[in-house]
Amino acid sequence: MKFKVFPLAAYGDELAEAAVNEFLASHRIIHTDRQIIQAGAASYWSVCIGYDVVAHANQAPGTDKQKRTRVDYKEVLNEQQFREYSALREWRKKISEAENIPVFGVLSNAQLAAITQTQLLTVSDIASIEGIGSTKLDRYGQALFDLLKNRRGDVPNA
Repeated sequence: MKFKVFPLAAYGDELAEAAVNEFLASHRIIHTDRQIIQAGAASYWSVCIGYDVVAHANQAPGTDKQKRTRVDYKEVLNEQQFREYSALREWRKKISEAENIPVFGVLSNAQLAAITQTQLLTVSDIASIEGIGSTKLDRYGQALFDLLKNRRGDVPNA
């Protein structure tokens, strides 16, 4: 995984925003993180993007719009895992809408699939998934763990 950091002026910079959007559209995004750097009128967002470099045989290197490799998780996951994966996608969609961020800013499809394939005994076990660091664990870990625990039947009926 590689990383790229973008500074975005807190008070709007359409060219910088366009550069970030173009980068997001042309790469396989694994992780995003953002932090406001407070410096008065010069305040800005620091946006860190983790991504994979995917080479495609049918396109020359450096081509702006490389085709992304799509994984069909219905084929990769067993039936129970896929049901759980679908529930996690719905949960992720609600979180992304509530926080007004893209769904991949919450968790990627690959991370959701990895979570369904992992036995989670504690909230901190979620951090064993690649690309889930302390920020995402703090932000989403407990809610995600509770959802999975309830779906897997690990919670006694009250």
